[in-house]
Amino acid sequence: MLSWVYGQRDGFAYDEATAIFARLFAWLGHARRAASLGERVEALVQEQGALGREGVCYAFDTALALPSLARPDAAARRVAALMTSGVACEPITRPGWWSQSYGPHLLKALVPLAATGRRALVDELAADLVARTFDGARFRIHAESPWCYLHSHCYAVEGLLGLGRSLEVVAASVDWLARQQRDDGSFPAWEGRPGAPRVSPMDVTAQAVRLFAAVAPDRHAEARHRALERLAQAQDPRTGGIRYDDTIPDQATWVAAFALQAVRWSASPPSQGELAWLL
Repeated sequence: MLSWVYGQRDGFAYDEATAIFARLFAWLGHARRAASLGERVEALVQEQGALGREGVCYAFDTALALPSLARPDAAARRVAALMTSGVACEPITRPGWWSQSYGPHLLKALVPLAATGRRALVDELAADLVARTFDGARFRIHAESPWCYLHSHCYAVEGLLGLGRSLEVVAASVDWLARQQRDDGSFPAWEGRPGAPRVSPMDVTAQAVRLFAAVAPDRHAEARHRALERLAQAQDPRTGGIRYDDTIPDQATWVAAFALQAVRWSASPPSQGELAWLL
């Protein structure tokens, strides 16, 4: 799967998006498409040893592929080894950046890792990540940072939901997320980061809809409705794709996957069993 389509930038082959869409098609019941993408993910893992980008192996990306692998053990061991070492990737090329930090987004990676028979390790890692990065309302990008990246914050809550643990943290985090919503239904990319660009990433908006639907569909009904309207405004009526933000015309593939699930779950809130399909 490409990263971007129908825009100004050239899309690149995005391992993470490929893993997401393999899972998306399985959730939708499109077995042939899911199997085709699963085979591609399997080939990528065999070729590279893990999933990633620009020569960097990411625990997060690799973990997302685990449910689609016929033989997940080697990849699961790689993910577990990275996380037990307190790192998110190797090599680290952007020290302190959220996706390359041992931070809360990795809680999402623990859900597929738990399914490989490593629940005790997963519970230990989850407790450690929450203790390091949750400040009582929001998840900071790593233990040494005061900043919150809302995309990472949402991943953290999704991970806890998928694991079925720390539900008081989940509730507080979703309430905090609702307070960050702008009048137009969108959300900022950052909270607490001086000089951060004023953009409205649609992946966060779609993630917020899913969380509102899963955690507090009645309490956050108005926020969910505004976010859905904002997603609709960002959708290209010709292609069905959704712009990443208002500053560029590029349509982000993973945002479309999140948005599709957001619309489905807003109409019918997911059960605990359905949460196992959280993209």
